[in-house]
Amino acid sequence: MTQLPAALAPWATALSTLEVAAAVALGPLLRTLDTMVSRYDNGTGQGDVFDGYSGITRHGIPERILMSEWALADEFPLEFLRRAAGNELLHMAPAYQNTRRRGRIAVLADTGPDQIGASRLVQLAALIVLHRRAQARGSELALGVLGDEAGRWREGDIAQLLLGWVSARRSTAPEADDVRRWSADLTAADEMWVLTGPRLARHLPGRPHTLVCAESAWDANGATAVKITLADADAELPLPGRNVAVRTLRGAAFRQAVETSSGGMRYPLFSSGGQQLIGRGKDLTEIRAVHVPQTKVRQYRFPGPVVAASYLGRRLVALCQTDDTLVARVIGKKLGGVDRISLSLKNISLDDAMFETLRPLYFDSGALLFNIDGKWWHAEPSGKLSSLISPTIAAVATGPVFDSPLRAYRTPTGVWVNGSQLNINPGSRVFLGGGLKAWSADGIEWALEHPDDVVTIEDGAQVIGLHRIDGKPTLITLSRAGLLVRAVRLGKVVTLSKWSAGITPPTVHPTKPWIAVEHSDGKVEVGDLQTGELLLRLRGDR
Repeated sequence: MTQLPAALAPWATALSTLEVAAAVALGPLLRTLDTMVSRYDNGTGQGDVFDGYSGITRHGIPERILMSEWALADEFPLEFLRRAAGNELLHMAPAYQNTRRRGRIAVLADTGPDQIGASRLVQLAALIVLHRRAQARGSELALGVLGDEAGRWREGDIAQLLLGWVSARRSTAPEADDVRRWSADLTAADEMWVLTGPRLARHLPGRPHTLVCAESAWDANGATAVKITLADADAELPLPGRNVAVRTLRGAAFRQAVETSSGGMRYPLFSSGGQQLIGRGKDLTEIRAVHVPQTKVRQYRFPGPVVAASYLGRRLVALCQTDDTLVARVIGKKLGGVDRISLSLKNISLDDAMFETLRPLYFDSGALLFNIDGKWWHAEPSGKLSSLISPTIAAVATGPVFDSPLRAYRTPTGVWVNGSQLNINPGSRVFLGGGLKAWSADGIEWALEHPDDVVTIEDGAQVIGLHRIDGKPTLITLSRAGLLVRAVRLGKVVTLSKWSAGITPPTVHPTKPWIAVEHSDGKVEVGDLQTGELLLRLRGDR
């Protein structure tokens, strides 16, 4: 395999994600951005204490030009001017005591219409430079995309971060309020950077780490140069060749090696409001889990076949069968007395079909709430097991916090959802998801949030998700044959071919517009229903 040039070695980790031709084409942008970022810190002394000089450099302020250069100015003034114009004058390089913060390097990327095209190449180079900055500090790079839910930082493997960024395109331009909302999620130790254009930058006065990019020169084929501004420094640089630039921006120049083995994850499930995807492993006693959008798959072994499991907070809780009992096991910090739950199976009938898929668990007032074979059960640490007869509970969903699940109750006069009564037939089907509710008397016509907002789905289709897509309540359905995934909202039905034809029913996240699909080759893919972005791909082992 062709190796990167030695000049690009400082960024080799991130550049290994790209084809060599694309990495080389980004070289001038990388070197200039790295110089601007370093000069900005050292020129202002922000976060550092001046500690003498460490050597000689070609960059710096006039006060640090070597005396030999001033002697040259006296004897050969034209040569001095030529060297000054070509950035060839030698300066004393200042040294600083390392008092930098150890928090994350948090980068907010504007992927809206103002940054289409050439500016995106600068953002890619900036992410690579800032990733190296984070590595040098022993910290992590966190990426936020303006237009996403504030606080939904993407962390982990740089290859996966860059692959997610290249497919993250937003149709609306962000505003200053969006940046402020994201800023509120950071700690004092974090260092936030904003990658954007002049329009948004004008509304962010006083933000020291705002990198502004705009096209500055064009020919018949489009932009040929960009102007980059950071604080009071700016630079104008030529862009890579059109073919390489287009391949990179379309994601074609990214190596496919960013995939990670799923280790044989089967029946993927979003079981809670966290960012974890879980699934069965090689056998019924093993659970595999991955934090989206990271690619590290963890394996957990339990003492018996797992019936239901969920991440509750930062712990994995599973309900598994041992002999003639169901026992709860907690991996991570203890959760009340959940790990003491042990239930006799004399009232619960389990057969082989029960283990074909995983079921979610809900934490409810110190107990576990779960559904087996259409019946809801409430298991307490004392060993008490209560059957919640199906006319009582119509639906359960993850709430804003893991210990407060949302419920829809049936009563003789109607259905109650989150404390509000729906004057509908008590036998109506109810679905909760994405903070929304939908209901149907026949399983075909569904009301979304309001009795007058009715959509029609295919007879026999299964509702697997409910979210607000493009600002409108939308049902996510699986066709009667179990192959086609569709998004159904008022006046519009879209077949989501990219997420269709899975070998097991897809799983839709209860609070985020995410979907996970297992394909026939064992590959598991996670995507964003709002943007169409591929968030994670786990290579199958089949």
